[in-house]
Amino acid sequence: MLVTGATGFVGRVLVPQLLAGGWKVRACGRNTERKPANCEFVAADLGKDLDFDSLVRDARAIVHLAARVHVMREQASDPLLAFRKANVAPTTALAAAALRNGVRQFVLASTLKVHGEVTRSRPFSEDDPLLGDDPYAISKIEAEYSLQEWASSGDLGVTILRPPLMYGPGVGGNFARLLRLVQRGVPLPFAAMNNRRSMLYVENFCSAVLACLDIHDAEMRKFLISDGKDISTSDLIRAMAAALGRPARLFAVPAGVLRLAGWITGYDGEVRRLTDSLQVDSSRIRGQLHWTPPVSFERGIVATVGAITRARQEMHTK
Repeated sequence: MLVTGATGFVGRVLVPQLLAGGWKVRACGRNTERKPANCEFVAADLGKDLDFDSLVRDARAIVHLAARVHVMREQASDPLLAFRKANVAPTTALAAAALRNGVRQFVLASTLKVHGEVTRSRPFSEDDPLLGDDPYAISKIEAEYSLQEWASSGDLGVTILRPPLMYGPGVGGNFARLLRLVQRGVPLPFAAMNNRRSMLYVENFCSAVLACLDIHDAEMRKFLISDGKDISTSDLIRAMAAALGRPARLFAVPAGVLRLAGWITGYDGEVRRLTDSLQVDSSRIRGQLHWTPPVSFERGIVATVGAITRARQEMHTK
């Protein structure tokens, strides 16, 4: 079993679960300080020149987590090129090496963003068109297409997982920033938000990966996954505050006013992610693989907030 991105947010949770499930793991990652225990570790950047045949040799399955993810303040002169080098080229090279070396299963971590950023009348399903319009989403769409083309030419089973926002111990990005504001008691203008957003606890994602690895045919499958409980931004803030043991400080500002303020200040994307709805229908993976998320949203939030709080306390005591 090869796991790329093994030292990242998801990889650090997945590798121990695979080991506990009896898999022999070759973990590939860039951060040598975070290399997982009890498995073979390969320090490598998949965006650089690499012997992919050696990397996948003797592996029965590949879980490809490594990626350049959404960048809040992009510095690359050509963002799409940067995303293609990091997300499309390595996926293509891994798929080709997998076919040459008899790998049986390939699980790709894609993203819900391939379908878009907003849902209105209904949640997204796997049959909806791929309409991602930012460089990150475009690169993931191209990676999916590339993998599908390679899989169709050989005996390789492929599963593509498209998760929404993932959270859990060690999460960064918008989730961590919002939690810091709640922790500081900053009043937040989302009391009137009735949007609905799907989320996914990192252990639930790993559980879905394990379910996909139990597939033993050479079919192509695509799954949207979530915790199964869609929540509003105000609900999320209240859940964070409850896990911190303090009241949520919320006041009401109309969503349209917040979006205008975001556009004026250059934070349009961040504001829309807090005011728009983005939901998925995860019934296909539940039906086909008999998968259910083992951790509820409520338990996941408590575990996430607790882990982040402890980590910050440890940093302050050093």
